[in-house]
Amino acid sequence: MNNSNINQPKRTLIPIFNPARPRNYFMRAAVCGNGHLFSAGLEPDNDLNSSNYVPIPKYCQSCGADFFSDCPNCNSMIPGHLYSPDRFYPPEYQLHYFCGECSKPFPWAGQEQILMNLQNVLLKEIVDPALRMELKKRFAELIAEDRDASKRKLAALIKDKAGEVFNSPPVQLAITEAIKALFRSI
Repeated sequence: MNNSNINQPKRTLIPIFNPARPRNYFMRAAVCGNGHLFSAGLEPDNDLNSSNYVPIPKYCQSCGADFFSDCPNCNSMIPGHLYSPDRFYPPEYQLHYFCGECSKPFPWAGQEQILMNLQNVLLKEIVDPALRMELKKRFAELIAEDRDASKRKLAALIKDKAGEVFNSPPVQLAITEAIKALFRSI
Protein backbone atom coordinates (compact mmCIF):
# COMPACT_ATOMS: atom_id res chain seq x y z
CA MET A 1 0.00 0.00 0.00
CA ASN A 2 1.36 3.38 -1.02
CA ASN A 3 0.75 6.11 1.61
CA SER A 4 2.59 8.85 -0.23
CA ASN A 5 -0.67 10.78 -0.90
CA ILE A 6 -1.84 10.96 2.74
CA ASN A 7 -0.07 14.23 3.62
CA GLN A 8 -0.43 15.77 0.17
CA PRO A 9 -2.54 18.94 -0.01
CA LYS A 10 -5.85 18.65 -1.86
CA ARG A 11 -5.74 19.86 -5.42
CA THR A 12 -8.14 22.57 -6.47
CA LEU A 13 -9.50 22.83 -9.96
CA ILE A 14 -8.73 26.01 -11.82
CA PRO A 15 -10.22 27.12 -15.12
CA ILE A 16 -8.26 26.05 -18.15
CA PHE A 17 -6.51 29.04 -19.69
CA ASN A 18 -7.55 29.64 -23.26
CA PRO A 19 -4.72 31.57 -25.00
CA ALA A 20 -7.11 32.60 -27.79
CA ARG A 21 -9.25 34.53 -25.30
CA PRO A 22 -8.10 37.63 -23.41
CA ARG A 23 -7.77 37.45 -19.64
CA ASN A 24 -10.81 39.68 -19.14
CA TYR A 25 -13.67 39.45 -21.62
CA PHE A 26 -17.41 39.94 -21.89
CA MET A 27 -19.66 36.95 -21.59
CA ARG A 28 -22.67 36.74 -23.94
CA ALA A 29 -26.14 37.87 -22.80
CA ALA A 30 -29.48 36.52 -23.98
CA VAL A 31 -32.35 39.00 -23.62
CA CYS A 32 -35.92 38.80 -24.90
CA GLY A 33 -37.45 41.50 -27.10
CA ASN A 34 -39.12 43.02 -24.04
CA GLY A 35 -35.92 43.20 -21.98
CA HIS A 36 -36.23 40.06 -19.80
CA LEU A 37 -32.79 38.59 -19.13
CA PHE A 38 -32.29 34.84 -19.68
CA SER A 39 -28.56 34.89 -18.91
CA ALA A 40 -25.66 37.31 -18.86
CA GLY A 41 -23.09 34.58 -18.33
CA LEU A 42 -23.04 32.59 -21.56
CA GLU A 43 -19.70 31.86 -23.16
CA PRO A 44 -18.97 34.21 -26.09
CA ASP A 45 -18.75 31.26 -28.49
CA ASN A 46 -22.02 29.70 -27.29
CA ASP A 47 -22.69 27.49 -30.29
CA LEU A 48 -23.66 23.87 -30.80
CA ASN A 49 -20.02 22.83 -31.28
CA SER A 50 -18.85 24.44 -28.02
CA SER A 51 -18.24 22.21 -25.00
CA ASN A 52 -19.87 24.89 -22.81
CA TYR A 53 -22.98 25.19 -25.00
CA VAL A 54 -26.10 26.38 -23.16
CA PRO A 55 -29.30 26.19 -25.21
CA ILE A 56 -31.21 29.46 -25.27
CA PRO A 57 -35.00 29.03 -25.29
CA LYS A 58 -36.72 30.22 -28.44
CA TYR A 59 -39.28 32.25 -26.46
CA CYS A 60 -39.23 34.13 -23.17
CA GLN A 61 -41.01 32.34 -20.34
CA SER A 62 -42.12 35.69 -18.88
CA CYS A 63 -43.74 37.24 -21.95
CA GLY A 64 -43.38 34.94 -24.97
CA ALA A 65 -41.09 37.27 -26.96
CA ASP A 66 -38.13 36.02 -29.01
CA PHE A 67 -34.68 35.91 -27.37
CA PHE A 68 -31.65 37.73 -28.77
CA SER A 69 -27.99 37.01 -28.03
CA ASP A 70 -26.72 38.94 -31.06
CA CYS A 71 -27.63 42.38 -32.37
CA PRO A 72 -30.49 41.97 -34.85
CA ASN A 73 -28.92 44.69 -37.02
CA CYS A 74 -25.21 43.77 -37.25
CA ASN A 75 -25.05 40.32 -35.57
CA SER A 76 -22.42 41.37 -33.02
CA MET A 77 -22.62 39.70 -29.61
CA ILE A 78 -24.81 41.30 -26.92
CA PRO A 79 -22.37 41.77 -24.02
CA GLY A 80 -23.13 40.10 -20.72
CA HIS A 81 -21.06 40.05 -17.52
CA LEU A 82 -17.42 41.02 -17.67
CA TYR A 83 -15.48 37.84 -16.95
CA SER A 84 -12.30 38.21 -14.96
CA PRO A 85 -10.46 35.41 -13.18
CA ASP A 86 -9.89 37.88 -10.31
CA ARG A 87 -13.64 38.34 -9.72
CA PHE A 88 -15.63 35.77 -7.82
CA TYR A 89 -19.13 37.21 -8.21
CA PRO A 90 -20.30 39.26 -11.17
CA PRO A 91 -21.94 42.59 -10.40
CA GLU A 92 -25.63 42.97 -11.11
CA TYR A 93 -26.15 42.98 -14.86
CA GLN A 94 -26.98 46.34 -16.41
CA LEU A 95 -29.13 45.87 -19.50
CA HIS A 96 -27.68 47.41 -22.66
CA TYR A 97 -30.13 49.37 -24.82
CA PHE A 98 -27.89 49.99 -27.84
CA CYS A 99 -25.41 47.92 -29.78
CA GLY A 100 -21.83 48.91 -29.04
CA GLU A 101 -20.82 48.12 -32.64
CA CYS A 102 -23.54 49.68 -34.84
CA SER A 103 -25.25 51.95 -32.22
CA LYS A 104 -28.73 50.77 -33.26
CA PRO A 105 -31.27 50.32 -30.45
CA PHE A 106 -32.03 46.81 -29.27
CA PRO A 107 -35.72 45.76 -29.47
CA TRP A 108 -36.25 46.39 -25.74
CA ALA A 109 -35.07 50.02 -25.85
CA GLY A 110 -37.86 52.28 -24.65
CA GLN A 111 -39.06 55.70 -25.70
CA GLU A 112 -36.66 57.48 -23.35
CA GLN A 113 -33.62 55.61 -24.70
CA ILE A 114 -34.73 56.19 -28.31
CA LEU A 115 -35.15 59.93 -27.64
CA MET A 116 -31.72 60.15 -26.02
CA ASN A 117 -30.20 58.37 -29.03
CA LEU A 118 -31.96 60.75 -31.42
CA GLN A 119 -30.64 63.68 -29.39
CA ASN A 120 -27.08 62.32 -29.63
CA VAL A 121 -27.34 61.81 -33.39
CA LEU A 122 -28.70 65.33 -33.95
CA LEU A 123 -26.16 66.96 -31.63
CA LYS A 124 -23.32 65.42 -33.66
CA GLU A 125 -24.60 67.29 -36.73
CA ILE A 126 -25.34 70.71 -35.18
CA VAL A 127 -22.43 73.15 -34.90
CA ASP A 128 -24.23 76.31 -33.62
CA PRO A 129 -23.89 76.38 -29.77
CA ALA A 130 -27.20 78.25 -29.27
CA LEU A 131 -29.09 75.72 -31.39
CA ARG A 132 -27.39 72.87 -29.52
CA MET A 133 -28.52 74.31 -26.16
CA GLU A 134 -32.08 74.78 -27.43
CA LEU A 135 -32.14 71.23 -28.75
CA LYS A 136 -30.88 69.84 -25.42
CA LYS A 137 -33.59 71.80 -23.59
CA ARG A 138 -36.35 70.52 -25.90
CA PHE A 139 -35.19 66.93 -25.60
CA ALA A 140 -35.04 67.22 -21.81
CA GLU A 141 -38.68 68.36 -21.89
CA LEU A 142 -39.65 65.47 -24.15
CA ILE A 143 -37.85 62.91 -22.00
CA ALA A 144 -39.38 64.31 -18.80
CA GLU A 145 -42.88 64.31 -20.35
CA ASP A 146 -45.66 63.05 -18.12
CA ARG A 147 -45.38 59.27 -18.41
CA ASP A 148 -49.02 58.77 -17.42
CA ALA A 149 -50.08 60.76 -20.49
CA SER A 150 -47.85 58.55 -22.62
CA LYS A 151 -49.44 55.42 -21.13
CA ARG A 152 -52.95 56.76 -21.81
CA LYS A 153 -51.97 57.56 -25.42
CA LEU A 154 -50.55 54.07 -25.85
CA ALA A 155 -53.69 52.43 -24.40
CA ALA A 156 -55.91 54.47 -26.75
CA LEU A 157 -53.71 53.54 -29.72
CA ILE A 158 -53.84 49.85 -28.83
CA LYS A 159 -57.61 49.98 -28.41
CA ASP A 160 -57.99 51.81 -31.73
CA LYS A 161 -55.71 49.44 -33.67
CA ALA A 162 -56.96 46.24 -32.07
CA GLY A 163 -60.58 46.88 -33.04
CA GLU A 164 -62.99 44.10 -32.14
CA VAL A 165 -60.22 41.81 -30.89
CA PHE A 166 -59.84 44.21 -27.97
CA ASN A 167 -63.43 43.43 -26.88
CA SER A 168 -63.07 39.62 -27.00
CA PRO A 169 -63.51 37.80 -23.64
CA PRO A 170 -59.87 36.49 -23.44
CA VAL A 171 -58.46 39.97 -24.08
CA GLN A 172 -60.87 41.55 -21.57
CA LEU A 173 -59.80 38.95 -18.97
CA ALA A 174 -56.11 39.73 -19.63
CA ILE A 175 -56.82 43.46 -19.26
CA THR A 176 -58.68 42.91 -15.99
CA GLU A 177 -55.79 40.83 -14.60
CA ALA A 178 -53.24 43.44 -15.72
CA ILE A 179 -55.21 46.23 -14.00
CA LYS A 180 -55.49 44.17 -10.80
CA ALA A 181 -51.72 43.54 -10.86
CA LEU A 182 -51.08 47.24 -11.43
CA PHE A 183 -53.16 48.24 -8.41
CA ARG A 184 -51.48 45.60 -6.23
CA SER A 185 -48.10 47.09 -7.08
CA ILE A 186 -49.10 50.64 -6.06
